[in-house]
Amino acid sequence: MTDPAALRNLSLIRTFHVRIFPTNRFRRCKDAPMAIGPLTDTSTLSIDRLYDLYHAIAERDHAFRLQSQYGSTPPPKGHCEFRPLGRQTFVQRVLHYDSLPSKIGVAFRARLARQAEAYGVDPLSKSLNKVHAA
Repeated sequence: MTDPAALRNLSLIRTFHVRIFPTNRFRRCKDAPMAIGPLTDTSTLSIDRLYDLYHAIAERDHAFRLQSQYGSTPPPKGHCEFRPLGRQTFVQRVLHYDSLPSKIGVAFRARLARQAEAYGVDPLSKSLNKVHAA
Protein backbone atom coordinates (compact mmCIF):
# COMPACT_ATOMS: atom_id res chain seq x y z
CA MET A 1 0.00 0.00 0.00
CA THR A 2 1.30 3.45 -0.89
CA ASP A 3 1.67 5.98 1.88
CA PRO A 4 -0.40 9.14 1.13
CA ALA A 5 2.15 11.33 2.91
CA ALA A 6 4.90 9.97 0.68
CA LEU A 7 2.80 10.70 -2.41
CA ARG A 8 2.26 14.28 -1.23
CA ASN A 9 6.00 14.68 -0.71
CA LEU A 10 6.69 13.26 -4.15
CA SER A 11 4.25 15.75 -5.62
CA LEU A 12 6.03 18.59 -3.83
CA ILE A 13 9.41 17.40 -5.07
CA ARG A 14 8.20 17.24 -8.68
CA THR A 15 6.96 20.84 -8.56
CA PHE A 16 9.90 22.19 -6.55
CA HIS A 17 11.37 24.16 -9.48
CA VAL A 18 8.01 25.89 -10.06
CA ARG A 19 7.87 27.06 -6.47
CA ILE A 20 11.50 28.19 -6.39
CA PHE A 21 11.54 29.82 -9.84
CA PRO A 22 7.92 30.87 -10.44
CA THR A 23 8.87 33.28 -13.22
CA ASN A 24 11.29 30.93 -14.94
CA ARG A 25 9.35 30.45 -18.14
CA PHE A 26 12.37 28.92 -19.87
CA ARG A 27 11.84 25.60 -18.12
CA ARG A 28 9.64 24.49 -20.99
CA CYS A 29 11.30 24.12 -24.37
CA LYS A 30 8.48 25.76 -26.28
CA ASP A 31 9.05 29.02 -24.39
CA ALA A 32 12.84 29.08 -24.67
CA PRO A 33 14.22 32.10 -26.53
CA MET A 34 15.54 30.89 -29.85
CA ALA A 35 15.89 32.43 -33.25
CA ILE A 36 13.59 30.33 -35.40
CA GLY A 37 11.96 33.01 -37.50
CA PRO A 38 13.20 34.21 -40.87
CA LEU A 39 16.97 33.89 -40.77
CA THR A 40 19.59 35.20 -43.14
CA ASP A 41 20.42 32.66 -45.83
CA THR A 42 24.00 31.57 -45.20
CA SER A 43 23.99 28.77 -47.77
CA THR A 44 25.54 31.01 -50.41
CA LEU A 45 28.36 32.38 -48.25
CA SER A 46 31.89 31.34 -49.09
CA ILE A 47 33.86 29.34 -46.55
CA ASP A 48 36.06 32.37 -45.79
CA ARG A 49 32.94 34.43 -45.14
CA LEU A 50 31.55 31.64 -42.94
CA TYR A 51 34.76 31.71 -40.93
CA ASP A 52 34.43 35.45 -40.43
CA LEU A 53 30.85 34.91 -39.27
CA TYR A 54 31.92 32.07 -36.96
CA HIS A 55 34.68 34.22 -35.46
CA ALA A 56 32.34 37.16 -34.82
CA ILE A 57 29.83 34.83 -33.14
CA ALA A 58 32.61 33.20 -31.09
CA GLU A 59 33.82 36.62 -29.88
CA ARG A 60 30.32 37.62 -28.76
CA ASP A 61 29.70 34.23 -27.16
CA HIS A 62 33.00 34.43 -25.27
CA ALA A 63 32.22 37.94 -24.02
CA PHE A 64 28.75 36.79 -22.92
CA ARG A 65 30.16 33.79 -21.05
CA LEU A 66 32.80 35.93 -19.32
CA GLN A 67 30.16 38.43 -18.27
CA SER A 68 27.83 35.74 -16.97
CA GLN A 69 30.57 33.89 -15.10
CA TYR A 70 32.65 36.73 -13.66
CA GLY A 71 30.47 39.84 -13.97
CA SER A 72 32.60 42.98 -13.86
CA THR A 73 35.49 41.18 -12.13
CA PRO A 74 38.26 40.21 -14.54
CA PRO A 75 38.89 36.45 -14.67
CA PRO A 76 42.04 35.04 -13.08
CA LYS A 77 45.08 35.02 -15.34
CA GLY A 78 44.96 32.07 -17.71
CA HIS A 79 41.25 31.40 -17.18
CA CYS A 80 38.72 31.66 -20.00
CA GLU A 81 41.13 32.47 -22.79
CA PHE A 82 39.56 33.13 -26.17
CA ARG A 83 40.67 30.28 -28.40
CA PRO A 84 38.56 29.99 -31.55
CA LEU A 85 39.27 27.49 -34.29
CA GLY A 86 41.96 28.50 -36.74
CA ARG A 87 40.90 29.31 -40.28
CA GLN A 88 42.52 26.19 -41.74
CA THR A 89 40.83 23.88 -39.21
CA PHE A 90 37.49 25.57 -39.80
CA VAL A 91 37.82 25.19 -43.59
CA GLN A 92 38.67 21.49 -43.19
CA ARG A 93 35.63 20.93 -40.99
CA VAL A 94 33.24 22.76 -43.32
CA LEU A 95 34.53 20.85 -46.34
CA HIS A 96 34.10 17.61 -44.40
CA TYR A 97 30.55 18.55 -43.33
CA ASP A 98 29.69 19.39 -46.93
CA SER A 99 30.94 15.98 -48.08
CA LEU A 100 28.74 14.07 -45.62
CA PRO A 101 25.24 12.86 -46.50
CA SER A 102 22.09 14.06 -44.75
CA LYS A 103 22.82 17.73 -45.46
CA ILE A 104 25.02 18.20 -42.39
CA GLY A 105 26.73 21.16 -44.05
CA VAL A 106 23.35 22.84 -44.59
CA ALA A 107 22.42 22.22 -40.95
CA PHE A 108 25.74 23.72 -39.84
CA ARG A 109 25.12 26.86 -41.89
CA ALA A 110 21.59 27.13 -40.48
CA ARG A 111 22.99 26.83 -36.95
CA LEU A 112 25.45 29.64 -37.67
CA ALA A 113 22.53 31.75 -38.93
CA ARG A 114 20.55 31.08 -35.72
CA GLN A 115 23.55 31.92 -33.54
CA ALA A 116 24.21 35.08 -35.55
CA GLU A 117 20.61 36.16 -35.00
CA ALA A 118 20.84 35.40 -31.27
CA TYR A 119 24.10 37.35 -30.83
CA GLY A 120 23.13 40.22 -33.11
CA VAL A 121 25.72 39.53 -35.81
CA ASP A 122 24.74 40.39 -39.38
CA PRO A 123 26.00 37.56 -41.64
CA LEU A 124 25.88 39.79 -44.72
CA SER A 125 27.60 42.75 -43.09
CA LYS A 126 30.72 43.99 -44.82
CA SER A 127 32.13 44.94 -41.44
CA LEU A 128 32.81 41.35 -40.38
CA ASN A 129 36.47 41.41 -39.52
CA LYS A 130 38.51 39.61 -42.18
CA VAL A 131 41.89 39.94 -40.51
CA HIS A 132 41.56 37.01 -38.11
CA ALA A 133 44.84 35.13 -38.20
CA ALA A 134 44.85 31.38 -38.59
